[in-house]
Amino acid sequence: MREILEALGSPVPCALVTVTRTLHSSPRPVGSSMVVRADGSIIGNVSAGCVDGDAVLTAEDVLAGGRPVVTRYGVSDETAMSVGLACGGEIDLVVSPGPAPALVDLLRGLEREEVGCALVTVVSPVALRGQHLAVGPQEVRGTTGAPALDSALAEQARALVECGRSGTVTVAPDDTQAEPVDAVVQVAVPAPRMLIFGAGAFAGPLVTAARLVGYRVTLCDARAAFATSARFPDADEVVVDWPHRYLAGTVLDSRTVLCSLVHDPKFEIPLLVAALRSPAGYVGALGSRRTHAERVAALRRAGLGEEEIARLRAPIGLDLGAASPEETAISVVAEVIAVRSGGTGRELRDTTGRIHGGST
Repeated sequence: MREILEALGSPVPCALVTVTRTLHSSPRPVGSSMVVRADGSIIGNVSAGCVDGDAVLTAEDVLAGGRPVVTRYGVSDETAMSVGLACGGEIDLVVSPGPAPALVDLLRGLEREEVGCALVTVVSPVALRGQHLAVGPQEVRGTTGAPALDSALAEQARALVECGRSGTVTVAPDDTQAEPVDAVVQVAVPAPRMLIFGAGAFAGPLVTAARLVGYRVTLCDARAAFATSARFPDADEVVVDWPHRYLAGTVLDSRTVLCSLVHDPKFEIPLLVAALRSPAGYVGALGSRRTHAERVAALRRAGLGEEEIARLRAPIGLDLGAASPEETAISVVAEVIAVRSGGTGRELRDTTGRIHGGST
């Protein structure tokens, strides 16, 4: 989202192309967007290259004074096939002039401060299509012309910000509007956190892999000789502290991932007791099955109930046959992605339905 906001902040006139609906194996999720500037530059994408070229032509028409439009591409669509959409999916795009500078300024400021915010683009009805709202925790800029509708859209947008995901919203008809109003909400939130405890051999590759998939990574270990930036250059933060003490002083939410690579019970058990009672969305621990059985017994002695212990993902990771620290890192990140997205972790050839995540 940062790249898109920077592009929208340019003084050059631009059009915004946003995915509003996906079906089957569409390559980009709802909220993915592309900025097409009047100087010919393009930032972002709305597909894996399948329909971007045709979407640019539509954006150029809008820039030339055309009305905002919704376009659909799918495997049964003759135009879509001619531009290369062969993935089996279907996507809808809304193409509109870029939001006013005041809206972009609000969003860029909030994004720099790492405050969750959202850009709302009305998709229907046609009379309101292309209207934008910039939504922050306390402020809304832009208007559809109906204050009640603005408030309803902003409330739903803030709910998506809380979840940390883009999506579509609908405001039902009421006394002030005869038709339902559909909008796409592009959410900008700080990167989710991964907290990795234990500065051993498995930590470095996991730090690197977590950064690759978009996590802000903290590496924590009580041993100053091991927890150094030189040993973990890819970490956003390296902390020397007892794990449970650091955990008590930091902010966690449902998007937070905690990985214990600690082998010493005096560090790990207090850490896991605190972690399993926290709002973190994923808590995993490295170790053999025998180690895990001993760990579970220790957690019970520390007062954890069975439901709390059941939250612990250990041995950590998916069954990939991983052996090296690098392979183990991939196994762990794969499980984190599966938990976050609701994936099964099975081979795709043994599943049915859509491949890529997102709404249908």
